[in-house]
Amino acid sequence: EANSKLFNENKNQFLPITLFLQPKNQLSTDPKTKRKRFWQESLYDTNNILNKIWHKLDIKSKNKMIRKYLKFFLIYRAAMPRRSACKLLRLFEEERLFLYKKPIGFSFHDGLFMASLSDGSTLKAKNIIDATGLSYNLYSSDASLAKNIINSELFTLNQWGGLSVSTETYESINRNGSFSRGLFVVGGAVFGTDIVTNLIEYIVECASKVAQTITADINGCVS
Repeated sequence: EANSKLFNENKNQFLPITLFLQPKNQLSTDPKTKRKRFWQESLYDTNNILNKIWHKLDIKSKNKMIRKYLKFFLIYRAAMPRRSACKLLRLFEEERLFLYKKPIGFSFHDGLFMASLSDGSTLKAKNIIDATGLSYNLYSSDASLAKNIINSELFTLNQWGGLSVSTETYESINRNGSFSRGLFVVGGAVFGTDIVTNLIEYIVECASKVAQTITADINGCVS
């Protein structure tokens, strides 16, 4: 559905949409069979204790979790909505969506972006959309906001590139090791302080703690 077109030199054809994702064979089976994954439902039930478990781990265990298991945990913890899976399957079947694995390099030449793939083929495009979102590791981000945060004395980054905050109030911890009063951070930017940062119930819980802290400060000023 995008206007951008990619050109595959080996196949000599234009590709309307190309995503660099790992193919999912289940797209052609799971949406049709409506098969339930009870093991996944069990994972859902751990949502409210995941960060509590994370806080109890030592640094060595946290490093092992992030290095070896985080990718798989994030992939399999939440299921793709059936409606989205059916839509993706239809795009594949209509040859409006293609998957290419393992891009090994990108370059820009003569007004075109070029992606080199591990099989030796090359994809060319006039426009590329980076839809990967902000990295958990702010050190690896090219975003201006991330760079400003790193250079600011109001914040401290943990060893995984996320922001250090109080897990009681979610106030930022500055370079002096004290709280930046009135400066709150929730969501993906605090990765490492918490391990699961994108759940709706998690965001609600954090927002509640922020509201309670602000209310307590206001009441303290009034009294």
